[in-house]
Amino acid sequence: MGALKWYIAGAVIIAILVVSGFRFHLFNTAYFNKSENRVIVQDPFLIANQHKDYPMGVVAYGLFNTLGHFSPNGAPEPSYNFSIYQISTNSIFGCAKISSIEAMGAVPTDSPPYVSENGASLNLDAIMVINGTNGSSYDYSLINGILFNTSSRNFIIGDEVYNIPLSNNNSPILPAITGNGTFSYYNESPENFNNPMNVAYNNYSYFLNQKYSKYNSTSGKAILNLAFSKYSLPIVFCPVIKVIRSGSYPTVQFGYYLNMGNATYGGFYDNVKFLIPSSNFTLLVTPYKLVRPNYTNFYDAEFVFGGEVSGQKTEFINLNASGMWMFYSSNGTFVPFPSLYSTGLNLNASTTDLEVSEGNNYALVTVGTPDPFYNMTLPSSEYNSTEYASVAAWIENR
Repeated sequence: MGALKWYIAGAVIIAILVVSGFRFHLFNTAYFNKSENRVIVQDPFLIANQHKDYPMGVVAYGLFNTLGHFSPNGAPEPSYNFSIYQISTNSIFGCAKISSIEAMGAVPTDSPPYVSENGASLNLDAIMVINGTNGSSYDYSLINGILFNTSSRNFIIGDEVYNIPLSNNNSPILPAITGNGTFSYYNESPENFNNPMNVAYNNYSYFLNQKYSKYNSTSGKAILNLAFSKYSLPIVFCPVIKVIRSGSYPTVQFGYYLNMGNATYGGFYDNVKFLIPSSNFTLLVTPYKLVRPNYTNFYDAEFVFGGEVSGQKTEFINLNASGMWMFYSSNGTFVPFPSLYSTGLNLNASTTDLEVSEGNNYALVTVGTPDPFYNMTLPSSEYNSTEYASVAAWIENR
């Protein structure tokens, strides 16, 4: 399960004509010379060139039909032409059919004991924005995914919530939340383990059927006893992230659909309530801003393969994931994102050798030569005629 990458880098900005709402707007280079009514659009393509390894799969940035990227001085290349969209939704899900999977990657230092050098993951990541009734705004990374030990053929499903710093003071506090899981922290001393007021970054996590022993008084870390299950291939895995209002508070429902061996499993397994009074919260995909100034994390949605945990760079010896796509709820009905790319930038569980291509109107992920930011679209007719629609109905009825 990957944590957010906090790359300290200047945001690449470009000036374009103001757009609003969920509409598509085509631009050409002439618009970039206008000085009035400017907004900022972030360029993931240029930022990606600063790094070598990423998680790979399907990713929505709010950009469509991109033919190039911006130069370091912010000017568009001559061939650059694109359209932009912004999505605010209460639910996102992804689907993939995994027919084969084998992985190998060094286990990062201080990883939990369950992490394997044969580990891999497939994670759905979205950004939730909460506007509190007190006037404050909070951003969180929500992760729902499956971890694989491809040697023992074990798997487990789990979720994570990461707080995101909202200013440059480096000392955000994750407000109290309730759910089936617990907290862990970064870089704190043991005496601060149960005191989130004393840490800069913290996260919440829960794995299906997990059990906790007391935290280690020396390391200040909880010791997880995870109940992995055996898997057989092929697997159809569809994680879902849904936000609802529970009383006065926003609540995130983490769920999954799993088809394996002609049997179907799943449902919502963790309800995480944020104790922040609010009636205004959403899952947001937009290219107009970064999650935090001076950091290169995007308001995107990612459904991607990578290492088993944060910092694990995995080489896939074998992988075949077909029928892979990602959808969001619009007026109560799931629809495909208008445009998806092959490269994720928010999750820090990366891979070195996955190729994403578009086949039969869905993404196919296999071992090969990575093509960063390969662009794909899915016609609505294809969505309506496949198992995607039945999975969406399954989720909607939960």
